[in-house]
Amino acid sequence: MCEIIERITTEEINKINKLNAILLKNKRYDDLQRATEDPEFQEKLITELLPKEFID
Repeated sequence: MCEIIERITTEEINKINKLNAILLKNKRYDDLQRATEDPEFQEKLITELLPKEFID
């Protein structure tokens, strides 16, 4: 059970890190700030910006 939770957590952290890298690279600082405060907005950006293999 702990192994599953750890894997899920690692996958979520990787998604957020990838999103943050994309936002920084594109100088989308306002979106980065908002994503740290608004989980729904963060999920929207993940869906829009991350390659499909990162989302599944």
